[in-house]
Amino acid sequence: MTIKLIATDMDGTLLGTDNNVSRVNREAIMAAKAAGIHVVLCTGRPLPGIATYLNPLGMTTDTDYAIAYNGALVQTCASGTVLLQHELALSDYARFYDISQRLRVDVHAEDDDMLYAGQSPTSERTRTEARLTFIKLAVRTPDDFARDKRFAKVMFIDAPNKIDQLQAYLGEAIRSEYTIVQSEPYFLEILNQKASKGNALAGLAATLHIQPDEVMVLGDQANDLSMFDYAGTGIAMGNAIPTVKARATAVTGTNDEDGVAQAIERYALR
Repeated sequence: MTIKLIATDMDGTLLGTDNNVSRVNREAIMAAKAAGIHVVLCTGRPLPGIATYLNPLGMTTDTDYAIAYNGALVQTCASGTVLLQHELALSDYARFYDISQRLRVDVHAEDDDMLYAGQSPTSERTRTEARLTFIKLAVRTPDDFARDKRFAKVMFIDAPNKIDQLQAYLGEAIRSEYTIVQSEPYFLEILNQKASKGNALAGLAATLHIQPDEVMVLGDQANDLSMFDYAGTGIAMGNAIPTVKARATAVTGTNDEDGVAQAIERYALR
């Protein structure tokens, strides 16, 4: 089938280790758009972590779309019109904040504007996350919010061995109530049960009257697997974890080898 929609992860996929989009990747995306293909950023990043990349990629109209917070939000790029949104309540943040205190694992919650660290002093990983995703950082525990406060996601951020301990601690009862994805060895993300990259992509494709076998996705981490489950063509980055490569249609170059451009040229612009 002809590819009509390309969804690409950002960190570890479209972005190089320098946190930038290369000229080669940018030109390939522009060529795909010129060919009438929708190209969508599908990322765990918050909205501020996406916005700075939209203009250089030509994603500046309301026929351009972005999927943020690992699928918790789908919106148009120009006006910010929300097509889909699945949030967490304050009680959800409080639940995982209590777990963070019990296990001594750093946690934060995010909304459209802020990253709220649950502990002070904030860790270097938390400060780096805020800096790389261009989001403001504040220290707030659940007691600091109004009861009707909503969040895009809750995120544990700590050393990989602590994240592994946390994974072992979380039981099936909790897992059945949320979407829980590991986006890096040091990130574990908690989302509304209805939120995932795959679900968000399916909803957007349906809105655009595009079939799954007309969709190509690119990714590198476990939080990308739901996209691979949905799309007809799934391309794993050369730097992807083994589970993603095993699920993929094919493997492209790494994020520092313009792997996104290689995949677009081979599978979408053929």
